[in-house]
Amino acid sequence: MRNQLIFVLLLGGIQLFSQNVPTRNLYGTVYDEAIKPFYGVEVTRKGYSERTNTDRGGNFTFRVKSSDTLDFKKDGYLPKRTIVGNTTLQVVYMRREPMFEDLRRSKPVDGALGMKKDPNSIVYAYQTVNSDDLNIGRSSNALEALDSKVSGLILVDKRLPPNATPADRAEKTKEIQLRGIRFLQTTNSALVVVDGIPSTYQYFVNLDPTNIESVTILKGANAAVLYGSQAGNGVVMVKTKKSVQTGRKENYVPNYSTETFYFKTPKVDLKEKAPDFLGKLEKAASMDEASTIYTNYNPKKNEITSYYVEGYKFFSSQGQEDKAASILKQLLDSSFTNHFTLRAMAYQLESEGRLEQANLFYNKIFSLQPQDARSYRELALSNYEVGQFENAYNFFNKLYNEDLMEKLEVLNYLKIQEVSYNDVGKVLMELEDYSDKNLKIQYKLRILVDSNRDDVDINLKLIDPNREISSNDHMKTEMGGNFFSMYGLVEYTNATAQMGSYFLMADYQNRSDKPVYIKLTVFKNYGKPEETQEIKVIRLLPKKKEQILSKIEF
Repeated sequence: MRNQLIFVLLLGGIQLFSQNVPTRNLYGTVYDEAIKPFYGVEVTRKGYSERTNTDRGGNFTFRVKSSDTLDFKKDGYLPKRTIVGNTTLQVVYMRREPMFEDLRRSKPVDGALGMKKDPNSIVYAYQTVNSDDLNIGRSSNALEALDSKVSGLILVDKRLPPNATPADRAEKTKEIQLRGIRFLQTTNSALVVVDGIPSTYQYFVNLDPTNIESVTILKGANAAVLYGSQAGNGVVMVKTKKSVQTGRKENYVPNYSTETFYFKTPKVDLKEKAPDFLGKLEKAASMDEASTIYTNYNPKKNEITSYYVEGYKFFSSQGQEDKAASILKQLLDSSFTNHFTLRAMAYQLESEGRLEQANLFYNKIFSLQPQDARSYRELALSNYEVGQFENAYNFFNKLYNEDLMEKLEVLNYLKIQEVSYNDVGKVLMELEDYSDKNLKIQYKLRILVDSNRDDVDINLKLIDPNREISSNDHMKTEMGGNFFSMYGLVEYTNATAQMGSYFLMADYQNRSDKPVYIKLTVFKNYGKPEETQEIKVIRLLPKKKEQILSKIEF
């Protein structure tokens, strides 16, 4: 008995030991702030004594298991922690720890979103005016204080819309123009950003020049890319003395909380509940009987979208193309159909490669929703997909005509402009009379998530291979991901995306039983000759907890 007990203990110890033994190699590269290979970074497995250091190419190899956590340390730099997961390759970026002696070095320049930049690493045009230079001549306001102090900067009278009020016309506010004209915008004024927050010219004018620490001018779209399309004509970055005194910091600092990191092993747990009528169709003895059941079925209010989309999918999958086509025609001809249902059907047709039919639905949506900026973007993209490049350009041109958008009272056009900026370049490349063929917008990975409904919040998030969560509350990740979100639309872009598994997650807890149809579009090597595109449609129902909807391999 004693020998048996010893044997069981030994066996248990061997099993426990084997669970902790690394099973495979992980290969990685560490970069410093200048995106250069980082030599001598210490890499350790959390909770174990194994350690290694990066070589002169910034590379390291480590024996790991999927549940491991790696710590990266280097004197003078902020520590970094990553979760191994299923990836075999990791890219890590290290940032310097703030030090007092940094103040004695070359003074950093304010970049987009208030992030500090080494002047030697900036590849776009910029110029900084400090407080002393700004107050030479004692100008009456901050805007005029910049006049003649920045090359290529001119002050012009503010261009007013046709429907401007007498009070607006009486206001003699000026705007800043920098050299260069944005290609799809009627105004050429630069964006004003005060202490990291986009602001207005009127607010800038009312600032006391003596209370400004510095003004940095970022010229060109590349310098202002983080502020989106509204900053295509450059940015005027204003830092007040108050922000300096309060020590406001904009730099990214890793936060290892459950809100920004996913500590469990992610796996898809979407459980779809089929609508009631679909079970009746599947049990029908013949397709004629199924057609009769479908025609006579009276869908509930929250079933209307599913009734058309799932009905179309059922008959199409059974080879009943005539019945499937009749459902599409009924949907297009109906005067009572809502745009939620039309949009969901368009998603389904796109996923099947039926782009011409999808285009009909996007045209119908635009006719029903001419005051929704999403309608302009969707129809422009659909026209591009079917080869109608001039029409695509025309709809984007309308979207970027801010006077027109204001006149038509179009909703959310500024946000839609921002997310559409990545698509405009592709359309322009197809126009014969467009001379600048050097416009390149490229990402290793671009993920778009369109929702057929914009009246519910499904709180979408994305988990990257390092288990960092991109969300509306955490829009920029250590890996280089950028997250944009508004009701009905999410965009994730990453120019230096790491290979591995990405997961789309939703927190849809609506009290109603409304299904939401999601179109997941994954671009790999976006804007490059080897670009690929995949479309997937997901039917999502409310649930009391977060759901992982899809796994994206890159």
